Amino acid sequence: MKKILHIFLFLISLNFAYAGAGKQACFKINGMSCATCSITTKAAIKKLAGIKEVLVSFEEKSAVVDYDSSLVSSKEIKSKIDSVGYEASETSCKIKG
Repeated sequence: MKKILHIFLFLISLNFAYAGAGKQACFKINGMSCATCSITTKAAIKKLAGIKEVLVSFEEKSAVVDYDSSLVSSKEIKSKIDSVGYEASETSCKIKG
């Protein structure tokens, strides 16, 4: 029983350590002309190590990316978006309510 408790506490500590490196970056994306553009952009971003979640909106010409900052930076994410033919600029994330 004591061993199970130690394993449980260890797993909890790993979860907190991982959550501590979590960040969110938001981008305005110029050059997207169709819905397929958002799919292409999302697929490219997800190939980067440390990406947790990606939301790309063709309608809003934007992306919201949750990522592990110990593995990837917002600058690398911007570069990845630019590399598939769009022009990204980092913006402040807006909370919709």
